[in-house]
Amino acid sequence: MTKAEIITQIVAQTGLDKPAVTVTVEAIMDSIKQNMVKGENIYLRGFGTFLLKKRAETSPRVPA
Repeated sequence: MTKAEIITQIVAQTGLDKPAVTVTVEAIMDSIKQNMVKGENIYLRGFGTFLLKKRAETSPRVPA
């Protein structure tokens, strides 16, 4: 599902106007992104969790 599809579905379910829903969804996404950049994990009870995980660096594969 894309962000546009989420917005369309919210508009259909709530009857709110599309520009207001778009601004709201964008604000939610931006808030999640900004807090993750700060190193914070996001916990949305009943929905899901956005966790930052550290992974070891991998060396690039060179074709033989």
